[in-house]
Amino acid sequence: MSAGPPRIGYAVRALVFGALPVRPFRSTTWTRRLGPSEVQVFGAPEYGVPFGQDRALLLLACTRAVYANSREVDLGSAFAILGDLGLPPDGRNYQRMAQRLLRVCNAALIVRQQFRTPDGKPAQRSSLLCFDHAHLWCEGATPPAADDPRGVNRTRLSSDFWRELRRSFVSFPWEAVRQLSDSPANLDFYLWTIARAAAIRPGGMTAITLTGAAGLMRQLGLVYAQERDFRAKVRGWLERVRGFDPSWTAELTGDGCSLLIGHREPEHEPAALAFLRDVRAARSSNTRA
Repeated sequence: MSAGPPRIGYAVRALVFGALPVRPFRSTTWTRRLGPSEVQVFGAPEYGVPFGQDRALLLLACTRAVYANSREVDLGSAFAILGDLGLPPDGRNYQRMAQRLLRVCNAALIVRQQFRTPDGKPAQRSSLLCFDHAHLWCEGATPPAADDPRGVNRTRLSSDFWRELRRSFVSFPWEAVRQLSDSPANLDFYLWTIARAAAIRPGGMTAITLTGAAGLMRQLGLVYAQERDFRAKVRGWLERVRGFDPSWTAELTGDGCSLLIGHREPEHEPAALAFLRDVRAARSSNTRA
């Protein structure tokens, strides 16, 4: 069982840069392409493609797997999950979470990344990211009590998902998930800037244009009829995020056409030390090989 909300969250980097759809998606297949990367999501016909707040459950599964340093993930009871996500434990949220769990745990995700080998030959990495197994309370009639062991939601990450998480992950303050539960696009924006900030040299700043072929709007997979509407949306996102993460540095340029992002040192939770130690050991072994 979980012991309260995490302090630091962890996410597969590919899903930060290739986020899920923000709104309900009618088709059972959703594709997001950006440069050399492509993310495809296959939803089960009876549940559909994960969207909106469903991404929070994927983030929770990644985070709990990192803390446990295991593919076997204990998400806790329905009551505990709602607490982790900062949602009131009422009937409406129980029902919505049941639908989200079923969408997420029955979906398959494929990440394709075009790259070149050390000798310059083109290659492609393709990873199926999904759950091998899931035991969910929502497959029954009603949610068990918070202290009922039958209500524990357990999943097992696929070996590919686990490998991708160990290969490339992003750490972020979990409070972002709780504070932005009503705005998945704002959460995507924040996680994207966190991931981007980790690659900036200390003391440096990087400018990202908001629109255009390589702009932030395209990279987030969003569509706005008017560019000024997206710029206004980014201003609102900036103000909201600053309120709970003072260490985060991002601001619009004077003309409002670009976003300046500053370096941010990744944080880690002591509970993740075993995971981090194993990741470093694996990378060191690969480097020597």
